[in-house]
Amino acid sequence: MDILMTCNTASISLSLSINSGIIDKNVGGNKMAYAIGWQPHTLSLARLVEVIDEGIAFGPQFKNERRRGCNFEQCGYVAIDSDGAWSLQDALNDPFIKQYAALWYTTPSHRQDGVDRFRILFVTEKPITNGDHYRLALLGLAKRFNTDDRIADASRCFYGSRGSAPTIMGHILPDAELEALIGEGQEADRCTNFSGEPGSDEQVWEGGRRAHGTIADDLEFRLAHGGCGTIRTTPPRVALHCPFHPDAIPSAFTVRSKIGDPGIHCMSCRKTWWAEETSQPIYDFYHYDAEVKRIAAEYPDGSPTGKKAIVINREFLPDLEPLNGITMIKSPKGTGKTTALKKLVRKARAGGQSVLLIGHRQVLLRELASKLGLECYLDDTNLGGEYGTPRPDYYAISVDSLPRRLHLPRPYDVVIIDECEQVLRHVTAKTVKNPYAVMTRLQSYICDAQALYLSDADLNQVTMNFVKRAKDKTVPVHLILNTYLTDNRVCEIYAKSEDLIVDLAGSARAGKRLYVACNSKRQAKVLARIIAKEIGDRTRVLLITAEEKVNQDVQDFLADIPNKYRQYQAVVTSPAVGTGIDITFDNGAQEVDVVYGFFTTGINSHYDIDQQLGRVRNPGSVKVWVCQRRNSFEIELDAIKLDLVQTGDSHPAVRTWLRGVPIIDMDHPLLALQASAYAVERASQNRMAEYFIRHKQLNGWTIQSISPQETDESWGVKQRLRRVQKELDQEFIGGVVNAPDIDEDQWKNYFDRQAAGEAIGPGAKHEMVRFELRHFYNDYVTAQMVEKDDYGRFREAILRYESLHIHSADQLNLLAYKWKAYVSKSADLSESLGSQALRSMEAVLLASGLLDDTGLRGDKIVSMSDLSDFLAYCDERRVTIERDLGVNLREDRRRDPVKTLNMCLSQIGLRLAPLGKSRKGDSAIYRYQLDPVDLDVLRKIGMRRKDTSRSTLPEVIQPARPAAKRKPANDNSETVGQSFPWFDDFVFPKTAVGD
Repeated sequence: MDILMTCNTASISLSLSINSGIIDKNVGGNKMAYAIGWQPHTLSLARLVEVIDEGIAFGPQFKNERRRGCNFEQCGYVAIDSDGAWSLQDALNDPFIKQYAALWYTTPSHRQDGVDRFRILFVTEKPITNGDHYRLALLGLAKRFNTDDRIADASRCFYGSRGSAPTIMGHILPDAELEALIGEGQEADRCTNFSGEPGSDEQVWEGGRRAHGTIADDLEFRLAHGGCGTIRTTPPRVALHCPFHPDAIPSAFTVRSKIGDPGIHCMSCRKTWWAEETSQPIYDFYHYDAEVKRIAAEYPDGSPTGKKAIVINREFLPDLEPLNGITMIKSPKGTGKTTALKKLVRKARAGGQSVLLIGHRQVLLRELASKLGLECYLDDTNLGGEYGTPRPDYYAISVDSLPRRLHLPRPYDVVIIDECEQVLRHVTAKTVKNPYAVMTRLQSYICDAQALYLSDADLNQVTMNFVKRAKDKTVPVHLILNTYLTDNRVCEIYAKSEDLIVDLAGSARAGKRLYVACNSKRQAKVLARIIAKEIGDRTRVLLITAEEKVNQDVQDFLADIPNKYRQYQAVVTSPAVGTGIDITFDNGAQEVDVVYGFFTTGINSHYDIDQQLGRVRNPGSVKVWVCQRRNSFEIELDAIKLDLVQTGDSHPAVRTWLRGVPIIDMDHPLLALQASAYAVERASQNRMAEYFIRHKQLNGWTIQSISPQETDESWGVKQRLRRVQKELDQEFIGGVVNAPDIDEDQWKNYFDRQAAGEAIGPGAKHEMVRFELRHFYNDYVTAQMVEKDDYGRFREAILRYESLHIHSADQLNLLAYKWKAYVSKSADLSESLGSQALRSMEAVLLASGLLDDTGLRGDKIVSMSDLSDFLAYCDERRVTIERDLGVNLREDRRRDPVKTLNMCLSQIGLRLAPLGKSRKGDSAIYRYQLDPVDLDVLRKIGMRRKDTSRSTLPEVIQPARPAAKRKPANDNSETVGQSFPWFDDFVFPKTAVGD
């Protein structure tokens, strides 16, 4: 055959296996050939072309030549398998394929029905040696190019194609691009944004996805205000029409990296492209270290800008003096920061200077305040914080209580922010009700202080950027870096969580004293139960999560750890115990035999999980599993800022709106702090396992990798976890069903006591849930109801459904009118509807034809061809839909728009149900309709709730609606009636609210 080449390929070869027993689509019918006979080879591209043209199948190399995912050894390529998703010509014109593809060929069924079918291979820079990475790279390619994602598995092989005359393009896929594909595959694995369990204590965040691409210097794009520009001639922060997708409303803007390289970020594509021949931005987790070392070397007597840098290597920090200006201290955990601060406060008192300590966790702040000799705001008798009431001269307060407790802007001479990186990141957390007020008050105390001290073992850019904005630039700055490292510390990193659970169970059986840190409340509960089963005594296991931390036994433990720890064999914690607390014993005794860590991505950073592990100061050993999932979240500050201002209904950085586009103050102080905090979180999530390992190594730890253990016990761990989780769920369901009924006054009493930090016990919590379910559904509380309520997720879906503007004729007419105006491009839909979440859901329903001026169309029959308007709206408003509805729009949505629409509909408890198919020529047309059972359930619940909504319930029960007047709880005249049968035979659709 003649080999078609586009460039010199003599040096390109790749690792793979071939199976001559499979020709084309196994025309010989030898089914055993799928499993055996995969002979390993290293072939040149030219030889591979001959193999494909002979119809011979090829795939990864497998152990013992047996094709199984667990036998994967290596593979030197990844591939696209396109089965009509796009034309061959469009594929070959794609910039990514032009730049990186090695070869392409058509399949035997190419153009048989007028549809292009082909495969494109990318030769990797180095062979892939991890089967899961191969799978994820295939999935990332499929999602990026909207091709068949069913090829994504570790044993995926490809048929040859006799007579196809493959064409060699002759390019190599760089490692950086392969890593980006793996990251996109990992994100696609999630399907929806990760959310924590309702009421969980873990900090869950979401971020914009990022793909590292390049843009040609001479590629012109349209600017938002007219004219054209190129990547190197357009200044930063200029709005433009994205050149990579149809973009009627400008959704992109120019950005600059920290070193000044130009790029474009598109909010719809959720990608950033950088100019050619520029380096990809990498977050610097050790910027403070480098800056201190640079200043100390270049200006030993102080820089011209007033900065004095000191690098020390000491086991314990030296004494601190109340120096005017700013003092930043970065020193490893266990090097005496608390002792140094205690001496600093003593000197300030002696000099008549007032002191304010600012933290972010109540229990831990109280402990530190006691050590420093300060009055904690939690013990302040003036709980109301009345105007005119002066606060003590020596005070400790949580950062989010500043606006409520410190009304009078009285200055403090010395302000100390311990664990400052986490305090500042806490200001940006979702749990803070008014972050702008908190930040403004924090800035005022920083500006008024004569001496400001900021300390953190991981001090870096969040603190540096905030202080630079908040404090006068003329004040002296003292930078301290302690590089002390402890020797002979080993951290075992497990490749599989199942193997670590097996080890944990063995340690429990052996009677070892354990400390287990998790970043998931649900996982913490499961592991605590497993340990209890192993030792046969639940009272010997202490569980500390957001729910349990107010319990008396937990409070007693935290107040006297050295003595109380001996009462327990195991302590299992979530992020509720994160920073500021030391589990230290007299004379450095090694009372904890093993510290275990179980950490998944999507919750907190590698800094946070290291803080959790570091609570035990002198453990016998440390064993950790960290999820190795990679992400590709955006870390450019300008891109993050634009994402943030569109996340909520309002942001103080938004000056005004113009045709649905926000006009933003990009230098707003709150926006700058949020972007800085989110950047470090997102950067950490991109490669959390790698960054954690590097962080431990830089802090003097030796990493010992534990490879997967193929034992019978490890194989059974997943089944055991499911059994334990089901057991916990059944206990919860039984607790709620068997709890006594309480009235509204008792519910409010429980609620107020919890809000004040008082423990109420599991029985009271079950009573509260029973009360909420009974009054929400207005029905008898049964096991089926509790199970299908799914910890409140179905209630949230119902509230979203009820909040839609589909009950008012005037509103329906307005929606229909606005939609027609939007389609005709004479108006912007975003200007017409209500809150953002409702706006997006209503727009989705309108675009799909399921909502019109008559209401929600339960009788509407749709096929995939009827959803073109829906797909167009998804393309144009992808970021808005994903943000508002909490879903990830599928990359293959054009191939299967029904799945994508069902993801959106699940947020209001609905879905499309298949009605069957009809034929049009040789094609099958599948028809769908809103599931009538879903609609019937929601309507019956709505009628029952509407008929009896006559008592007042606090907002916590109905978070999406204003409190409505309800009938008193003790009036049973019509409060409970017969149980509706739909609770017994209907499986509610699961929303994407929680994990």
